[in-house]
Amino acid sequence: MRAGLLRLQCPTHGVRTEAVPFARAGSDFTRDFEDLVGWLATAMDKTAIVRLVRIDWDSVGRIIARVMDDKLDPKRLDNLFVVGVDEVAWKKGQQYITLVSDHQRGKMVWGAEGRDSKTLDQFFTE
Repeated sequence: MRAGLLRLQCPTHGVRTEAVPFARAGSDFTRDFEDLVGWLATAMDKTAIVRLVRIDWDSVGRIIARVMDDKLDPKRLDNLFVVGVDEVAWKKGQQYITLVSDHQRGKMVWGAEGRDSKTLDQFFTE
């Protein structure tokens, strides 16, 4: 799909592009495609997604971040009292992701790449 979007050069805000209902702001992909990539991220690793949808590694990461921002319930951290923190290896070579879960609701509420105190500090900052 190709769409000619209107672009405006603002002296204060720089280049602005027309918003469209079928894509998220700042994305070169449709909303449906990004939702598919986000769903795939729940079932397979990033390398498999890259091969399956034939886009580069960095694009997959940016898509996942946009989908999470759009789909994650902002109230997921409300009344969060009993949490679990786990570090999971997700790729060979000692690469980890830190996950935080809500034990009362039985749901994952946050995750980020890394396994040190700085990674967990990101959770508390949010």
